[in-house]
Amino acid sequence: MLKKVEARFGAVKLVSTTELHTDNHSRGSVRHELHGACQAVDFKVKGNRQAVVAYLRSYPEVAGVSSYGNNGVIHIDHTEPRQIAQR
Repeated sequence: MLKKVEARFGAVKLVSTTELHTDNHSRGSVRHELHGACQAVDFKVKGNRQAVVAYLRSYPEVAGVSSYGNNGVIHIDHTEPRQIAQR
């Protein structure tokens, strides 16, 4: 998915993979656990963040998509049900 985002929106900068480097996810939360299990990634793009989020939500294999306005980070994961992930 990150290669698709990069091809469409420009360079992707990884922020968090298995180790969290932001305060967007509380320790012990579902999203924190997904990062630890290599099932989630946080990243940034220089392009339009809302357009990237909309693009990612069009793919059913991307279950969780969140965007954090305070630091420009986008979170994606692929294991939790989409309706839970977007809360």
